[in-house]
Amino acid sequence: FFAWRLPEPMIYGSERIIVKTPSRNYTSYDMLDFLHDINAKELSLIYSQASSILASLPEPNVNTYCFYGVNISTPIGYISKSDRFEDNKLETIRGWGDGEQDDTTNMSCQLWNKTMDKKYKFISKGFNRISHTELVGNDKVLEEIDQIIFS
Repeated sequence: FFAWRLPEPMIYGSERIIVKTPSRNYTSYDMLDFLHDINAKELSLIYSQASSILASLPEPNVNTYCFYGVNISTPIGYISKSDRFEDNKLETIRGWGDGEQDDTTNMSCQLWNKTMDKKYKFISKGFNRISHTELVGNDKVLEEIDQIIFS
C-alpha cells in the first residue's frame, strides 16, 4: 500500500466514492480521514507529504509519452459492512485499469496536455491487456520506445 498511489483530489474530484461504509462515504478529499480511521498514522503522514508534492507538480514542458495498461480488471473502490474496519473485510469494487491502478489514475497524465506548451509533443497511449508490472518489459511497449528514440 503506497501513499502516492492513493486517489488524488485533483484527479478524482469529490464525487467518486472510494470507500463506502454504513455511515460514511470517503472520496479522494477524505483520504486523510480514512487513513486515520484505519489507524494508519505513518501512512497518513507520507500521504500528506506526497499529496502536496503531487499537487504542486507543474506540467513537464518537454516531449512527453504516457504509456499505461488498459482493459484489465482493477480495484476502483471498496465497501465495508461495518464502520469498524478491523471487524470485517472490505468488498472490492472492480473497474478497468492495468490491474493495480485504474484508468482514472493512468490517464491523469492527459491533464498536462491541457497546460503544456504546444511546441512539445504529448502522446498518451493505453496498451490492451498489459498489466502495470508487465508494461516495462513488454515487447509492444519497448517497440514504441524504440520508435521514439530512433526516429
